[in-house]
Amino acid sequence: MRIHLQKYEFRVYSLNVRSVKRESTRLVKAMEINIYQAGVLCLSETRLNGLYVETLPVRNSDNSYLFLKSGEHDGSGDHGVGFMIGRHVQKAVLAWDPVNPGIAKP
Repeated sequence: MRIHLQKYEFRVYSLNVRSVKRESTRLVKAMEINIYQAGVLCLSETRLNGLYVETLPVRNSDNSYLFLKSGEHDGSGDHGVGFMIGRHVQKAVLAWDPVNPGIAKP
């Protein structure tokens, strides 16, 4: 039996955002990475508390990004890392493992 796996090819970027507390900031980042046709954007210093999952639509586009984030649970909002994952790459993500406020594995 032959199994054909679809090949995914995508771009990965990283960015120190220094805060994405406001939803408008997250939406702007989604629009910006859509221009570069990014599949995944790795974010540091998100400064959002706790675990966070959000779908970010891209205006004037049929694309959207899944925002996954891990951070402090104490309310300080000092740290946090996350990923913005494009619609075409989301099927390839099998799990989301937030290790601690500074490390997460997609």
